[in-house]
Amino acid sequence: MTIIHEMRIFSAMRTARLIGKRYEGSANWEQWWENDWFSVLEEKQPLAFNGDAYIGAVQIADGRPRRWIGMFFPTDTQVPEGFEFIDIEPMDYGVCYLFMGSR
Repeated sequence: MTIIHEMRIFSAMRTARLIGKRYEGSANWEQWWENDWFSVLEEKQPLAFNGDAYIGAVQIADGRPRRWIGMFFPTDTQVPEGFEFIDIEPMDYGVCYLFMGSR
């Protein structure tokens, strides 16, 4: 198996709401697939600037990493029951894509 890594730097991301689940330890992607949680989020209108991607993010709070899995939405989006959110101010950010196989 070949993993191809691509890094893109985007500038001036507008304000966004990350809706998902927060993890103090390792983020559990398997839990998302087993519970079909992305389908709940996909019922809402995500921000399209990153291709409606599923997001794995790390937030540093009190010197410790908090991991998130979710999707980006406009800041006025209602949060579904059982999910959490964090509003993110405009900033520059980087995105790393991992692909299996050749591109």
